[in-house]
Amino acid sequence: MGFLRLITNAHVMGPDVLSQRNAGKVYDDLARDKRVTFAIESAEIEPLWKSYTQGRFTGTNVWTDPYLAALASCWPTWGLTETDAFIANVTATPSLPD
Repeated sequence: MGFLRLITNAHVMGPDVLSQRNAGKVYDDLARDKRVTFAIESAEIEPLWKSYTQGRFTGTNVWTDPYLAALASCWPTWGLTETDAFIANVTATPSLPD
């Protein structure tokens, strides 16, 4: 996500700044590159996150805010409540279901 934040930030990229849609294509290319690996998380999150990031926006929060929204949308399907989310955030990162 940090990479996406950088390539959609006009202060960093200048005239080469990318929209969410174009940066998403770069991300997908990287994800297919066998030299690149990602941490494992619930399979529910990424498709939802990607659906929230298909705009033509640029800026620093256009990746993290939709990710947090996707994460929050998935919590109920894991049988967790807002209280569980708060406690997990305060104490430790919860283990995600397979």
